[in-house]
Amino acid sequence: MDYPIKMQKNHMTDYDFNLRNYTVFIMHGWSGSGKSTYVKQNINNSGKHRQDIDAVCSADSYFKKDYSDFSEDLLPLAHKACFNKFKSALDAEIKSIWVDNTNTVPEHAEPYIELAKKHKYKVIHIFCTNNYEGKTPDDVIKKQKQDLFNNYGIGD
Repeated sequence: MDYPIKMQKNHMTDYDFNLRNYTVFIMHGWSGSGKSTYVKQNINNSGKHRQDIDAVCSADSYFKKDYSDFSEDLLPLAHKACFNKFKSALDAEIKSIWVDNTNTVPEHAEPYIELAKKHKYKVIHIFCTNNYEGKTPDDVIKKQKQDLFNNYGIGD
């Protein structure tokens, strides 16, 4: 399946040639834009060593698959759990780590970028712009789309 995506490599002003061959992929896109589908189709879940298996960090993982327990009040806890998993993956030296959140504003991605840089990981940004039907209210998606456009020039 093809996805309308835009990739931006190495979100660093001063390129560090001491980077290891480890990568953090930061997903960007509104709810229902195809981020999780793209990640699922591109992760490596086989390998002889733990470092050969990709880690996926997503605030959505905090909730049940059908989101029956979703609450906006729980989003800070969900994002904290996601960031803790990210830190653990860095400490375990997982070679490829995917941050599968909306990241429609730079402030959401910056803590991941900074920590990745400290651990000498390359950072690649992937922007998804599909429109799938989902459970997210239209007004939330509209705001996410506007934020993505205002902050990155991506989308309509």
